Amino acid sequence: MKQTIEIPSEYNIKDLICETGKPFTNVSKPFYFYYEDGCCDNKIELDITGYSFVLEIFFNDCLYLTSTNLVIEPLNVLYIDIPDVTLKKGQYDYKISFVGGNSVIKGKFIVNS
Repeated sequence: MKQTIEIPSEYNIKDLICETGKPFTNVSKPFYFYYEDGCCDNKIELDITGYSFVLEIFFNDCLYLTSTNLVIEPLNVLYIDIPDVTLKKGQYDYKISFVGGNSVIKGKFIVNS
């Protein structure tokens, strides 16, 4: 199932679940960026290859992890690729933003042991 992304992030609340001490990737369920033409409800792939993204993970408004291990493939698909989740078991908040810009995806980052 494709996850369509709209801007701003208030529309894109996606929870992610991972395990501490293991790699995490959402390559099987990546984020897809589309533009809707407005008149015919056609979805047009939005080219995000010229952008850089950052993932920030928070607990009680304290920043715990920042990662730029976000992969863009092919032209409108974004996925996370963290080689080793170093966070302790718990529920965190996360957001993915354009580097130096607005957030586009946010939600809960749930770490199991």
